[in-house]
This record gives sequence, structure tokens and C-alpha cells, in this order.
Amino acid sequence: MLELRDDDYKFMGLDVPAPDAPIVALLMGREHDSYASDWNYVRALAKTGVRIRFITYDTPIPQMFGCDGLVLPGGSFKSPEEFYVDANMEGGDVISERAMAYMNCINCAVADGMPILGICAGAQMVAGMFRMKLIRDTKQFKGAMNHKSDEIYAHDVDIIPGTMLAKLLFNLKRMKVNSRHTEMLAPREMQLPFFFSKEKRSSADIDSLQLPLDYYAMSGDGVPEAWGSEAKKILCIQWHPEDFCVLGDAMMQRIYGWLADKARDYKKSRE
Repeated sequence: MLELRDDDYKFMGLDVPAPDAPIVALLMGREHDSYASDWNYVRALAKTGVRIRFITYDTPIPQMFGCDGLVLPGGSFKSPEEFYVDANMEGGDVISERAMAYMNCINCAVADGMPILGICAGAQMVAGMFRMKLIRDTKQFKGAMNHKSDEIYAHDVDIIPGTMLAKLLFNLKRMKVNSRHTEMLAPREMQLPFFFSKEKRSSADIDSLQLPLDYYAMSGDGVPEAWGSEAKKILCIQWHPEDFCVLGDAMMQRIYGWLADKARDYKKSRE
């Protein structure tokens, strides 16, 4: 098991977590044959007082044994064709090793009721696993702005009132975020045909039709920016809050704090 050591927390200038602190699994990325995890993810997560276990692609489910939460980071990799609105299965569907690791971890966490925080591509993978459809390129989405930006503050997002994210962020209505994604979750109206018959959609109040995951935030061009499920203990964020956390942004840190709190609850439920 690869876990952050007490000396590592001290090196970051943080308190060493309590011996009975929850353990959160952080799936690593493998680039150029080496596993790594971005410093900002580690720092933002470590600040919440949890213990961190790093998960590799090989047999990820046994590595998650004893964990109390899961973080799925962003990254660039091939996802299953069936996740997309414009799926093209003619050439077959070869799922990347990294995507398979994400899928195994998500299945394991959902089956056990373990809380999940998905970031960027990790958020998209969670949506795909719940049969929500993705769009391959934001440029295909009519009216979309450039969502692949190096800017620290790329654009605003509007947080949907009454949602879990809104309550977590003290009913904040709008915030500035970064944006480093090409793919996107399809908007709600594009999801409905995949879950409800035409008759159902025409005979009912469309706003009352429940999708597997709820939408929490949107950018001004209609691109979904956050989604999840309060009941399933899932929070998915399209931007990278950890980049703001390391700069001392207390509001963004609350997103990682949410996972830590849910992990503590999950740990207590297992004791």
C-alpha cells in the first residue's frame, strides 16, 4: 500500500493526521511509465486531516480495502465509446488501462456507499458510469466558449440554488474558475432521450424527470460545470479547485473538506 507518511505531512507544514483518521484513496496517473499524483491534489486533500493512500492501475480494488473515500483526478485518456452522445462503435471499443482503473474504482466505491469526489476527467468518468452522456469536444457544442485555457480565472460558473454544492458553498451564486477540459458532460435536455421515452417527456413536467445525477453548476454558455448526488455521496467538479486550495482559497477548500467529512461519516458507519 502506498500511503503518505507522517514526515510527508510535516514536510508540507501540516499536522499529522490522527491515527484513526479516515483513509482517502487517490487514484494516480501514469505518464511515461511512471505513476504520479499532482502536488495540488495531495496538498488540498492533506489539509483536510485525512490519511492518503495512492492507488495504481494494477488491481485497484484490493488497494481500496479499508479506505473511506475516493478522489478521481483529471487527466487525458480514452474513455468508453458508449459514454458519448456521438458514440461510434464501428471500429470497436478498446478501453484504456487508465479508464478501466477509474471504472473499477467507481464500481467499488458505489457498491460500498463510499463517498466520491471526481475532478475534471474523473468527474466525467463518474457521469459515464451512471449512463450520463458526454460530448467529445466542447467546440462541437453550439455557443461554447474556449474551455481549454491556461488562465487562473478562465470564466464564471453559476451555481444552481438549492443544490448540494450551493449549500456547501454558503449559497454562493457565482464564482470564477479555471478551465482545462476538452470533453464535457452533455446538458440535461440532451440526456433526457436516453432515459425517458418521448411519451414520458411530452406528458410530464420535464423539470420533474429525475436523472441519475443532479446538475449543480453551469457556465454561461450552457456547459455543465458540477454534478452529483447527495444521496449517493458523489460530488463531481469540472474545474480544478485544488489549484485554488493551494493558494489559500477557503471556499474551494470546502470542496475537499466535503469529501473528508463524508469519509469520516463512512468510517464511523463501518465501525
